[in-house]
Amino acid sequence: MHDGCLTGVVRSDSNDSGSGDVIRPEVRRAVGMDRRLYTACATVNLRQLQQFAAVDLETLNQLEPSSGKTLLHVAVESRRLEIVRYLLANRPELVDKTYGPQRLTPLHLAAENGEADTIRAILDEKLKAIKEVTGTGENIFHLMAKNGHHEAFRCTYLAYNPRKHARKTDEDGNTVLHLSVMRRSMEGGRVLALNSLTNFSNLQLMRFIFKEKVVRVNAHNNMGKTALDIAIEEHNHPEFGEIIAALRDAHCITGRVGRFWSRREAPDKHLYGVLNTTVVAAALIATLAFSELLNPPGGVYQEGALAGRAILSTHRLFDVFLFFNVIALLTSLAIVVMLSTYVAFTRDRLICRWDVSQTLTDLSATCLLIDYVIGT
Repeated sequence: MHDGCLTGVVRSDSNDSGSGDVIRPEVRRAVGMDRRLYTACATVNLRQLQQFAAVDLETLNQLEPSSGKTLLHVAVESRRLEIVRYLLANRPELVDKTYGPQRLTPLHLAAENGEADTIRAILDEKLKAIKEVTGTGENIFHLMAKNGHHEAFRCTYLAYNPRKHARKTDEDGNTVLHLSVMRRSMEGGRVLALNSLTNFSNLQLMRFIFKEKVVRVNAHNNMGKTALDIAIEEHNHPEFGEIIAALRDAHCITGRVGRFWSRREAPDKHLYGVLNTTVVAAALIATLAFSELLNPPGGVYQEGALAGRAILSTHRLFDVFLFFNVIALLTSLAIVVMLSTYVAFTRDRLICRWDVSQTLTDLSATCLLIDYVIGT
């Protein structure tokens, strides 16, 4: 005992394997955090943790010097639910503690790990913790979606129905649907394709989002992309075939508006049907434009020196009518010629020509509508 007093360590008389030397409070505060606290949290040595707390309850508030983590962070990161519950019961204020540049709380770590029971334990202690965000503006639903934790996402959403928090976006404007699609594994700075297990988890999460209408399926992020845009940009990975199909079945569209030269649409089974429809629409527009040239508004002179000339050719709007009519005719014919030869092109060229044809179709239809307004 005398030696223990000199060193500041009191040796326990218990033979329990979980017991050991307990640092006296005044000595602990002088020399820093005892690493045995973190060992107890990481190995579910609850009895040893209780021994430290019995000497000084403030011990549970100490931070790890190297990282700034609290004991609750360590317990959550180590997936030690029993320790988490003990710390929540004795030091509930640890729920609000953050560490690192990303300002991660214990709840954020539980979300990253997909620990549904730990998330529930923390939210049962303090429900307001659900609105806390990281340094990049991500809440727990963003973290679960980004890491593909379908079961944890589902359980948390159904248990607490936090619709307004699940609908929020991160600092890049991404919804949980965007994040569930763009999840990647990183290795040496290289993006790896999703494996089949992760792909299945993401599909489950997406279908849950669709079913519960957690977010709008066609929401745009800050770059103007929908979830389908992000999935299509990864169409070189076969794993994304089912994800693209699921998004289309949910009536998700691309954010093409205003991006006339974007090469977004993947050449999947839906593309060929759209190409055929575009050709039919272009042929119809060309027919209407040509018939308007032969029979302009007001008709033509039938006799005399002006026979065959448009009666309204001297009207100030006739040249405008003629201009838009010619544009509609030429663009629609260009579409027909372009798409009638699409089988001769590679996949990338096919995508580009489809995108251009959509722009030309919009242009020719607009010109035809202007002609109709002028003619009436």
